[in-house]
Amino acid sequence: MATPGSPIQSSLTAEIFTGNPATVNDAYDTTKLNNGARIALGVAVYVIESVTGGVQKWRYVRLNTTVDATKVFGPV
Repeated sequence: MATPGSPIQSSLTAEIFTGNPATVNDAYDTTKLNNGARIALGVAVYVIESVTGGVQKWRYVRLNTTVDATKVFGPV
């Protein structure tokens, strides 16, 4: 599958369980497979904005528990 605006091919897929990539917050749990991550770290998710038609790119990352997630804005 080609990523929007890029000749790069990608076979990685992601399922956004909440329906919105801005609301994904999987708890880090060392007792679970993949530490509780439901998507592979680093996977890019492309969303076409319904009003403007612009493409948003989201990337699934792990944020350490020592960081206050409410204060994280922009790229991590």
